[in-house]
Amino acid sequence: MQDGKLYVGNLSYSVTNNEVEELFSTYGEVREVNIIEGRGFGFVELANPSEAEKAKEALDGTEFQGRTLKVDEARPQRSEVKMQGGKLYVGNLDYSVSNEQLEELFSTYGEIKELNIIEGRGFGFVELANPSEAEKAKEALDGTEFQGRTLKVDEASPPKRRERRDYRRY
Repeated sequence: MQDGKLYVGNLSYSVTNNEVEELFSTYGEVREVNIIEGRGFGFVELANPSEAEKAKEALDGTEFQGRTLKVDEARPQRSEVKMQGGKLYVGNLDYSVSNEQLEELFSTYGEIKELNIIEGRGFGFVELANPSEAEKAKEALDGTEFQGRTLKVDEASPPKRRERRDYRRY
């Protein structure tokens, strides 16, 4: 477990932050409790990973206020997940944008390994030298205006595999 943050599921909808804090405080210093109101789950952050591990092992599957708790390591929200590679999709480009203009825009965030505008389609791809540079460029440029258009910048995903059709000639 990397940090002390736990997911706590199957909570009673009437449970309070204080009740959950009291339950988890037996296993260590509770830094934060965040119950998602009306959803039956929440998050508890303990001071260190070993305390969180002890709480998880002790409380997962136990009964609390008539419900069987599900306690597990909290996973980061999608927006917290770091990029896997340095390649970005850049959408909503004006058709007149050149490779040089796009390179100039992105070069302030790091070394550009590859740049490719798909002609006549209004989008392209920019690959930066490392994922952290790409992440910075994405955060800074997504939703910004460039040549009169609002850019859509996101991590590039691999192309979807198309089913190959075997057409017969008669």
